[in-house]
Amino acid sequence: MGIFHNGKRVILEAATNTAGEDGTLTSDWFNPGPYGCRMYVTVANGATGPTLPGYVKAQVACTTTGTAFDIGQEVYGNTSANGSVSNGDVYIEPGHRWARAYVGGNTDQDVTVTVEINPFTYGAGVS
Repeated sequence: MGIFHNGKRVILEAATNTAGEDGTLTSDWFNPGPYGCRMYVTVANGATGPTLPGYVKAQVACTTTGTAFDIGQEVYGNTSANGSVSNGDVYIEPGHRWARAYVGGNTDQDVTVTVEINPFTYGAGVS
């Protein structure tokens, strides 16, 4: 018996964070499950690299209408290359009722983000 990944689910797919918009793009709230989950992030620059990199962070809350709290590290894109792609992940620990992805940070150019979640389950399986 152990804790295993249960299969990925896309919560933001090729979503555009418009230049100069910080925090206007979020995923829907989701339940990360009783054993937590991992949030996989891809940040892709457009034709021109932004002055400030776009980023994605995880937020948690007790209700979907309550205050959102940042957890974990942000996953940042970069400013060095046009069309470049950056990847990373954030672990959402057990005990959080609701979670979502929050996108922001870039100033001059749009960036595209994709976010997948992979809840953990408990039981027998292949690790």
